[in-house]
Amino acid sequence: MEREALVEVDRARAGRVSGRGQRRQQRERERGGFHRAMVAHCQATAGVLYRTLSKRGYSMRKLFVCLSVLVLATVFAGQALAADNWVGSWKLNATKSQLGSNAIRAQTLKFETTAAGIKLTSDGSDGEGKPMHGGDTSKFDGKDVAWAGNPMADTAAPKRVDDNTYENIWKKAGKATVTAKVSVSKDGKTLTISQTGTDAKGAAVSSVAVYDRQ
Repeated sequence: MEREALVEVDRARAGRVSGRGQRRQQRERERGGFHRAMVAHCQATAGVLYRTLSKRGYSMRKLFVCLSVLVLATVFAGQALAADNWVGSWKLNATKSQLGSNAIRAQTLKFETTAAGIKLTSDGSDGEGKPMHGGDTSKFDGKDVAWAGNPMADTAAPKRVDDNTYENIWKKAGKATVTAKVSVSKDGKTLTISQTGTDAKGAAVSSVAVYDRQ
């Protein structure tokens, strides 16, 4: 009976999709919006499935199980939608970079996806040439998080702009020090960080650091 119900669901959905809807879905796929279509599919299917199974007299328990599966599918599709393309390991390309004398030189960057958010680990040297190891973990929602090992800041506030871009504001004792704009190239091979602001001594900071994906 469950199999027959699912077949009826597919037929019901097919009947609801108009030519306009098909064109819209095609545009979404062309724009890399496949996961958005997945979310919409799950939501629409949940509604049709609920009505179909209710008419067939399914128990609340079976309805709950079926809808729970669809909810989980929607959640995972939504997570996949947020493709943060800076996740991975990067190495500084000094030849392509324009670093000021007092700029932090992070030789390597590593972004990892964790349950708490995206974890950043950086290794390099500070503006005085001293070894530096730092990092933070953020959901890239623009909220301040602890930034360890950074002489110019004790908090950072990364904010996702799109799949390839995010902005970050460093703060020291609650005062903004450096603003960074981070972007990943369309081919996903290069990450560029443009920074402006002031260092711990109040001197102006301006740099463009270019990284190659490892």
